[in-house]
Amino acid sequence: MLPSGLTIKESKFIKKLIETGNATTAAESSYNVKDRACARHIAAQKLKIPRIKEALNKAFVKHNLTPDTIVGYLK
Repeated sequence: MLPSGLTIKESKFIKKLIETGNATTAAESSYNVKDRACARHIAAQKLKIPRIKEALNKAFVKHNLTPDTIVGYLK
């Protein structure tokens, strides 16, 4: 585990999620999953883990990502 308490794959998942904005795509890449349905399941499970939620919140703050800025990117 990394100093943050995350595994290497969890850390990669968070980075990819921030980069792509898509948890399924992040899971495909981080967990080397070929089946999209399996990646979607992994992503849903990972997003329930408290240490991952906390790391995501910290990453959002670090990158100045708020719900308003994210919606702005989508427009």
